[in-house]
Amino acid sequence: MFSIPDQSTLQREIVQALAMIENRAVPTSAIIDAVGRPRDPVGYASVSRALRRLVARGHVITYRDSPSLRGPGSVYQLAASTG
Repeated sequence: MFSIPDQSTLQREIVQALAMIENRAVPTSAIIDAVGRPRDPVGYASVSRALRRLVARGHVITYRDSPSLRGPGSVYQLAASTG
């Protein structure tokens, strides 16, 4: 189990979900499904905010995927130093 100080419950759930995926970058929708949040505007906003904070702290890496029809098209992966 990964324990990072000052993490919210949702951030812990995201880190755990990304740790289970192992070496694969996934879109926000896959993370929302993995943590059991609804795919509605509130679910996307909550997970996106938590991901932004994890990226800012260096625990998660974000990549720009090919241009998407909806959203920014970012994919996320656990940073090597976190796992």
